[in-house]
Formats: sequence, structure tokens, C-alpha cells
Amino acid sequence: MVSSRYSTYLQEKEQGNICKHIEYTQSDRKSYGNIIPSEVKSLGYKCFKYCSSLTTINIPSSINELGSWCFRECSSLKSINIPSSISELGNGCFNGCTSLKSINIPSPISEIGEDCFYLCPSLTSINIPSSITSFGDGCFYGCGCEKELMKNKRIPRDCFNKW
Repeated sequence: MVSSRYSTYLQEKEQGNICKHIEYTQSDRKSYGNIIPSEVKSLGYKCFKYCSSLTTINIPSSINELGSWCFRECSSLKSINIPSSISELGNGCFNGCTSLKSINIPSPISEIGEDCFYLCPSLTSINIPSSITSFGDGCFYGCGCEKELMKNKRIPRDCFNKW
């Protein structure tokens, strides 16, 4: 399926054309802001990367994909709502989110990508639903709840290793 950037979607909409898979990109975010429009279906690669002003975000249920490194080093991000429409947390999705305190992973998610919660020292509360069958290397390295997660035998040891 071909994705259209949000800015392209707005141009196409003016001309009466229809776009079905709309991706919010980093350049879209810089142009239109941190509120994710309801028409958007996915958050693109590095969409919110280095967005230090972001403290909380509500992801609409229209979103079905979080791109790799989507929220990388959003150093002020404390909380995030992940809707059940998401099935996978991409590589490095929350890497370096040093203020992130807790996260609720919905049951439809089956995969946590490499380095997903890498170096999230404030993250002390995370649920790991039984639906998760794939854990990427280093996904919990330097995570505030690393010791607690190590007690979970379903989580491979490679999840706690630095690359």
C-alpha cells in the first residue's frame, strides 16, 4: 500500500482526490504540530524524534503503525496512550525517552522492536501482555524496570543487553 504524507493528503483533498493510507512524517509534524490529525493512519520514521517539548501525547485509534525511532529521545515525554489499533512497537520507538515513567502495552501488540525502550531510566512501570511473541535485542537495556522484567522468563536475555 502506498502511503501519502499528511501534507500531500491535504493537497490531494483540495483537488477532490482520496488518499487512504496517510502517514504523519517528521516534516508534517514540524509544519502542523504535535496534535496527530484524525485522518492519519501511521506515524512515520522518526516522526517525533528529538521533540523535547513533548510531555504527553494521545495517539488516536485511527493509527495502526508507529514507525521506527518514532519518539526517539523525546526527553520530556512522561506519558503516552497507545491505542489497541497498534500491533507492533517498531525499532527504537521510545529509545532515550528519559522521562517516560509508565506505559500500558495493549494486548493486540505482538512485537517489541530492537532498542524500543533502550535507555528509558525513568520507566518503572510497564505491562507485558501475553500477546507479545517477539522481543527485539536490547529492547529493555537501561530501562528503569529492567531488574523486574528480568524475572519474566518469557523475555529473552538479549533484551537486556547493550549492542
